[in-house]
Amino acid sequence: MKRILTLVAALLLSSALLAQQKILVEAEQFASYGGWSLDQQFMEQMGSAYLLAHGMGVPVADAETEVDIPRGGRYHVYVRTYNWTAPFQRGEGPGKFCVRIGGEELGPVGHTGVLWEWQHVGSVRLPKGKAPLALHDLTGFEGRCDAVLLSRKFLEPWECMPPHLSFATPEIQEAGTFDFVVIGGGYSGICAAVAAARQGLKVALVQDRAVLGGNNSSEIRVQLGGALDCGPYPNLGNLLKEFAPTEKGNAMPPSYYGDDAKMQIVRNEKNISLFLLTKVLQVEHMGENPKWAVGTVLSNRPIEAVVGRNVVTGERLRFRAPLFADCTGDGTVGFLAGAAYRVGRESRAEYGEASAPEQADKMVLGASLQWSSRKDAVPSAFPEFSYGIELDENSYQKMTKGSWTWETGMFKDQIREAEQIRDYGMLAIYANWSYLKNHAACRAEFAKRSLEWVSFNSGKRESRRLVGDVVLTQNHLEHNVYFPDATCSASWSIDIHYPEPENHRYFPGREFKSVCDQEEIPVTPIPYRCFYSKNIPNLFMAGRDISVTHVALASVRVMRTCAMMGEVVGLAAKVCHDHSCKPADVFPRHFDALRALMARGAGDPSAPNLQLTNIGRNAHHFFEKPLVLRETPAHDPGPALRVGEGAYAADYVFVEGGTFAMGSDGRSEHPFAAELPVHDVTLSSYYIGRHEVTNGLWKAVMGADANLKASEATDDRCPVLRRTRAEIAVFCQRLGALTGRSFRLPTEAEWEYAARGGRLSKGYLYSGSDDWADVAWINRTSGGVVHPVGTKLPNELGIYDMSGNAWELCSDLYGPYAAGPATDPSGAETGAYAVVRGGGIFGGTVSCRVTYRSFDAPQSNLIINGFRLVMDP
Repeated sequence: MKRILTLVAALLLSSALLAQQKILVEAEQFASYGGWSLDQQFMEQMGSAYLLAHGMGVPVADAETEVDIPRGGRYHVYVRTYNWTAPFQRGEGPGKFCVRIGGEELGPVGHTGVLWEWQHVGSVRLPKGKAPLALHDLTGFEGRCDAVLLSRKFLEPWECMPPHLSFATPEIQEAGTFDFVVIGGGYSGICAAVAAARQGLKVALVQDRAVLGGNNSSEIRVQLGGALDCGPYPNLGNLLKEFAPTEKGNAMPPSYYGDDAKMQIVRNEKNISLFLLTKVLQVEHMGENPKWAVGTVLSNRPIEAVVGRNVVTGERLRFRAPLFADCTGDGTVGFLAGAAYRVGRESRAEYGEASAPEQADKMVLGASLQWSSRKDAVPSAFPEFSYGIELDENSYQKMTKGSWTWETGMFKDQIREAEQIRDYGMLAIYANWSYLKNHAACRAEFAKRSLEWVSFNSGKRESRRLVGDVVLTQNHLEHNVYFPDATCSASWSIDIHYPEPENHRYFPGREFKSVCDQEEIPVTPIPYRCFYSKNIPNLFMAGRDISVTHVALASVRVMRTCAMMGEVVGLAAKVCHDHSCKPADVFPRHFDALRALMARGAGDPSAPNLQLTNIGRNAHHFFEKPLVLRETPAHDPGPALRVGEGAYAADYVFVEGGTFAMGSDGRSEHPFAAELPVHDVTLSSYYIGRHEVTNGLWKAVMGADANLKASEATDDRCPVLRRTRAEIAVFCQRLGALTGRSFRLPTEAEWEYAARGGRLSKGYLYSGSDDWADVAWINRTSGGVVHPVGTKLPNELGIYDMSGNAWELCSDLYGPYAAGPATDPSGAETGAYAVVRGGGIFGGTVSCRVTYRSFDAPQSNLIINGFRLVMDP
C-alpha cells in the first residue's frame, strides 16, 4: 500500500511540476479582442471557441491580453491554428498572423498545415511577472487562433493536447432548477420561452451566441418568411408581431434585423433566465452518473439536466428541469440525449413523395453566407485572392451583394463539416470579389465599390431532423391533410434548393450558387405530434429540427412558421406542467387544454400584423380574408348568440330575412336542371348554427344514447355523421330542453340563403369564396376524412363549412322548384327523398357550389352526411 501511495504522490508531483512549466492562454479569454471576432460555431467539433481575423481583406486590430509568468526564463511559444484553405488547394493559405510577446514578434503562423494543429512559432525569454501578449493579423483573411501555449521545454505537436483535453475541466456549477429549459435562441426558442413564461412557468433560455434571432439576427441577416393570421388558430403568431422586424430583404443594414427588440422581449419576462454565450455540450439522463453523452446510442430515458459551457470563460453550468426543448436547429440536444433523428433525403418509396429521389441519400438544403458591398466616392483596391477557386469571364458572378442563392454544403455533413462548409462560402465570396475588382471586363463598374460586410456565421437550412410520433411529408402538405392535433400552419411553398446548373458546370461537386424548385401548397396546419421526440420522453423540439421529411422541411423551415412552432411548444409545456404529464400525453389526454391555449395564443391580440412581406404566394388570399372578417365591421354581423352552457354550448348567427334569387344563376360551368328555374324567395329572419353539429355536442346532449362508433368519435370538433332524421329530431328536443330554445333542421331555402351570405352576400360561387380551396374540404384535399369544423374560411356571415366537409341535411322533401316566387317555402309536399346540401369530402368542386342540390332517403345514415341546426327567434 505504501508503494502505491508513494507512486501516486510522485505522479501528482510530476503533474504539478509539468503544469508549472506550461502556460495556456485560451484565445477567447483575451482581455481585448481588438478587431478579431469570437467564433463559437464549431464547439461540437473543437471543444472550444476561437478568435477569427475577419477583416474582409484588411488586417484587423490586435487582440491583446496579459500573461502571468510564474518563473522567468526562456519559453517556447505554440499556437493552435488552422490553414483554412487547405481543403481546397495545396500550399500556403491567406490566414497569416504573428504572435507578439515580450517585445518580440514570432511567426508568421496560420498559413500552413492541413488541420487544426499546434504550430511552434519560436521561443522568447520572459521575466517573472506580467507579459503582454497580442495576436497581430497580417492579411484580414480569416486567420484563426484557438489558444497560445507557453512551455519551458520544447514539445512535439502531439504533446500539445487541445486545450479542452489537456487541462482541468471546470467543476459543474448549478444554474438552477426550472420548469422548462429551452436551448437555442432563434425565433422558435424565443417564442417557446416567452410563451411558457407568460403561462407562469420558470424558464431558462440558453443561447450559444451573444445575440438572439438565429438566421434573422444582424450576424446572419436573412429576412423572415411565412405567413401569420392563418390556419385554425390565427392568434398563434400574435407573439411574433410584438417584436419581429418589419423590414424586408437579405444582407441589409444591421438595423433591419431588430436585435435589440428580440433581446428586450426576453428580458422583459420576469420568469425567463437568459444565458447567452452558453453552448450545451452535455446531457445527463435520469438514473445515471453525470457523463459526456456522445449521441450514438438510442435512449428511452428522460433528460434530467443539460450542461452548458460558457463560450468565453469555460465555466460549466447544469440546468435541471422536467421538460426541455431543442430549438438549436441542429437537433443538438436530441442527438446528445440519444433521440432518433434523420439526415438527408428519404427515398421516394418510403413516403411516396413525388419530389424525393429514387434512392435515399445525404443531400441537404445548404447554408448561405450573406454579404454586401457599398458605393464609395473614390476607387478602392482589393487583394488578389486565389486559393482554390479559379474564375473567368464565364464563371464569375456579377453581383454587388449576396442573397439566399449563395449556398454551400448540400453534399456535406452540416454538423461534422460545418467549418469547411462555412469556409468554402467565404472562399467563394472573396475569390469572386477579387475577380470583379481586378480582372473582370466589367471591373470599371466595381472600381468605386468595396466590401461592406461579409457574414462569418452560416445561415443553415437543414441538418438533423429529430423524429416524433408523426413525420410530416410532402403528401400531407400537397393534399392539405388536416390532422386532429393540428396546430400552427405551414404557408411557404415546398422550396427545395439544388446547385445552380451553370455553377455546377464550372465547379462540379464544389458549387457555391443554388437555384430552387417551388411547389405552392395550401396553407396546412402542422400536427402537434411533430413537436416532441418519439423516444426521449421529456424532449420537445421546435424549428427546423422537427419531425418532417427532407421535402416537407423545405416548406416549414421559414422563420415565421418556426416562431409559431415555438409558441405551440411553450404552450404545450404549460399543459405538461399543469397535468404532470409528458409531451406525448398531451394529444390523447389533454389536447383540449392545449387547444384552448392556442386559440388565445401567447401574444397581444391587439398587435397589428405588420409581418406582410415575404409571406409566400398562396398565403396572400388565405390570410387577408380572416383579417377582413375580424377588422371590418361591414363583414361582421356582430357576435353570435351563445346558446347553452358547458359542453352543449354552440354559436348561432343571426340571419336577417330578405328576398333572394334561389337556384343556379348560370355562373357554373355545370348547371343542372334541378337548380332551375331561378325564382325569388322571401324569408323571415332566423338563427343558424355557425358550425355543423359536432361529435362533442352530440355526445354532451345524447349521453348514453350517443351511439357513436369509435372511428367517428376520435375528435369532438369534427361534425357528427350518419344520423337519421329521427335521431336528429330527438337531439333537437333534448337540446331544447337543456337550453329553453327551439331547434330544427333548416329548410332548403334557409340553407341556401345562409350559404350565400344573406344580405351581405357577394355572389360567390362557393360559400364565402370563388376559390373552393379557401372554404371547402373536398376529395382533392380531405384525405377521405372529415375535418374539425371551422378550419377553412367562413362566409360573409361568419358561417363555416357550408361548402364541403360533411353534406348537410335539410328538412325539405326533394322535388322540383316551384316556377314562381315563394315566401318561407318548406319544399315539396310529397317525395321519397329528402334534400342534402353543400357537398362533402368525397365530392368535387361542382357539388360544393351554393346552388347544388342532392338528396338522400330520410332514414339514411350515410357516413358522409352531417347537419347544422336552425334556432327559431
